[in-house]
Amino acid sequence: MASNSNPTKKEAGILLLLFFLVPFSIFFYHYWSTRSTMFPDYLSLGNMALAFLTGMLLIHHALFKSHYLKMVFGCHGKAERCFRINGRPFTICARCSGMLVGVFMAFALTTFTTNAFIYLALGIPTILDGTIQNRSSYESTNPRRFITGLLFGPTLVFLFTLYQYALVWLFDFAYHI
Repeated sequence: MASNSNPTKKEAGILLLLFFLVPFSIFFYHYWSTRSTMFPDYLSLGNMALAFLTGMLLIHHALFKSHYLKMVFGCHGKAERCFRINGRPFTICARCSGMLVGVFMAFALTTFTTNAFIYLALGIPTILDGTIQNRSSYESTNPRRFITGLLFGPTLVFLFTLYQYALVWLFDFAYHI
């Protein structure tokens, strides 16, 4: 792949398969080895899995200048909305950069609470800011985008964990039919 090109369909498919297969196998192993259906355990696992995968993508980006981070976060990567590193725009926008940092900061939140309403409520500012910006002439700033993305990081971890939890539950349900 060229250094500044977007991933091909094959590369994107392999990445998405890896991105969802690795955490699923971790969740599946945890479920079958402990028979634990406690969601807090899954929230910690989801946080570790998502932080590990995004960390690996960040390292891959630093080494090979790939654009996989854009694909995983669904980022537009508009240069005017990206932070600049050595005068060049970072691959993902300020909001997605906040989400990336928020995924790692969610570790601290899981030590205090596993309340689903808190995780979902943290995503509201991002949804409001993005929706208002999309539907009106209001233009958000990069610091505001970063902060709302930072707040959305734990929400992303929660939704990712919920998705993995549902996959494991469906697999277990299908196994017992």
